[in-house]
Amino acid sequence: MADDRGRARTGRRQVRKLSADRSAINARLAALPKTYEALLHAAAMIGEPLTGENVLAALESRDPERRNYVGALERAVEKLVNFVSEIVDRGLREAGRAAHPSAKTTGKSFDRLREAGVISLRQRDRLVRLADVRNVIQHDYVEVRPQQIADAVEILRRNAHDVVRVLDAWVEEIDGATGKGWSKPPRKKRS
Repeated sequence: MADDRGRARTGRRQVRKLSADRSAINARLAALPKTYEALLHAAAMIGEPLTGENVLAALESRDPERRNYVGALERAVEKLVNFVSEIVDRGLREAGRAAHPSAKTTGKSFDRLREAGVISLRQRDRLVRLADVRNVIQHDYVEVRPQQIADAVEILRRNAHDVVRVLDAWVEEIDGATGKGWSKPPRKKRS
């Protein structure tokens, strides 16, 4: 017996091979919670409430462990912003909405996402602000101001769950719209 797409029915759910972009999106969505947890832990170890002054004190500390928490915080910010950016870029490509390659920047990708009605202008502005801090951390790390790090952490704390929810729903919407079968991989049975 065949279904309406001409595929054989076997009585089991048919598993389709995921695209490279969808596999990458799944990997990044799965990595977000642990990275966010690492961000919260590093912030707590530096001191709550996390302020530019607390970050500066940790950076100037004689205790290498305390200084390392700032590095862990910076790395968590980098990774979280990179994950979101890569999810957006890959999702836009799958949806046929990617910006021209010569114009490819994280800000342009967030603009395209806003144009698609997935995020608001305010959400776009927050994501661009995070991307700007990420760029300073990655490329001008000597110039990073402690307050920038504290502000980025606060933006992530206030918005991370909502952004992930919106992106996850958007990816599922693309799945249905493109017909590419972006179903989530089946969960492994527990023994």
